[in-house]
Amino acid sequence: MVQNRAPAFAPDCRPDPRPDRRPDRRDILHAAFRMTAFGLPALALAGCGSSPPAPGPVFMAPRFSPTNPIWLHARVLDIQDTYIPPLKEPNIESQLPITLGDTAVLWARTRLRPTGVGGNTARMTFPRAAVTETPLPRTGGIGGMFTRDQVSRIDTDLIGELTIVDAEGRQVGFAQARVTRGLSIAEGTTLNERNSILNALINDTATTFGRGMENKIETDMTLFVAFPPA
Repeated sequence: MVQNRAPAFAPDCRPDPRPDRRPDRRDILHAAFRMTAFGLPALALAGCGSSPPAPGPVFMAPRFSPTNPIWLHARVLDIQDTYIPPLKEPNIESQLPITLGDTAVLWARTRLRPTGVGGNTARMTFPRAAVTETPLPRTGGIGGMFTRDQVSRIDTDLIGELTIVDAEGRQVGFAQARVTRGLSIAEGTTLNERNSILNALINDTATTFGRGMENKIETDMTLFVAFPPA
């Protein structure tokens, strides 16, 4: 005779003898655990699908042409950025990943060459390579609500000096060039836009200086400009 037996894992369908029982602390903790266990992976997957933030602008130094550099009658060429900016307002060199001095040194290393013979020493120094920012006055009153002011002015000042010293330590040649540039920053300019403006201003200053310095060398130091070595 076959007897009907209840399944080994039959659900307990008996009514709760305490229908009005309120959830105790263990029930609340178990529910919270289930929500955490299943909720966090879903949030993590949702986060993985979000797009990364747009990268900011990258500071780039100008490309100075190495073709047809200026050769100098000198055994060695010493290049130094001797400017030490103050770490306080209005100077902002500490905010720049590539400073004006760095860019000027790059120009000198690319465009100047010593012949490697004789007893002269050529020294290219940059005693000033400043970048400053000055706040500008704002429009007050009701008019200020409808005016996009220029909130600050950024100025660059680059001085470069090329000195030729003979074997006895006497200065026998000298040329100097100086370039200043400036522009204003408009209200509402984003950080990325500001960085792009700074990068363009520094590059323009260094490029203009390079052209001016090469002209000064050609005119003021004719005796020390050499032909390319054979």
